Amino acid sequence: MCGHPKESSQYQVFTLGAKQKSWRMIECSIPHRPWSNGVCIDGVVYYVADTGPELSQLSLMRFDVKSEKLDLITGVSADIVSKVVYGDIFVLNYEGKVAIPFRTTSYTFDVWVLDQDAKKHKWMKKLSFSIEPWKNLFPFINELWKTLSIIGITQTGEFILAPLMYSSGEVYFVHYNHNREFKKN
Repeated sequence: MCGHPKESSQYQVFTLGAKQKSWRMIECSIPHRPWSNGVCIDGVVYYVADTGPELSQLSLMRFDVKSEKLDLITGVSADIVSKVVYGDIFVLNYEGKVAIPFRTTSYTFDVWVLDQDAKKHKWMKKLSFSIEPWKNLFPFINELWKTLSIIGITQTGEFILAPLMYSSGEVYFVHYNHNREFKKN
């Protein structure tokens, strides 16, 4: 799926494996600009986008792969957005639900999950965790440590943390298992 880089109501889809490979227009009456990665859960791709007047509201969008329908699910709560101190927004599959992790301080993260079963889609704070006790364990990225963000999650539920920027050719990742307070790098 591809949207125009500016505000647009024109969106296209490209199906891999189709006999005739070409971009096709799909309908969407909601002008928006994608702002995050997308994550596919049960055949639906979810992503955060700028929506509303002057693209001033963050909203969760969904694209149903089977029906090729694109629509807005819910806004991202102002309470959540106000807690974002650093970094970009990444959308994750957390235990089969749409989740958005935020770094709220240099070393603290909140993970918000969308309750998709409720009539009104509601964001719930699922967990908070701090990595501050480990900051001295990684002197090789000490200056970059403050830029760590949650960039993914493993199939076993470990959060993947990494700097968004590097100053050298070295790449570092930290896996964090919030159930066991366990990290590996």
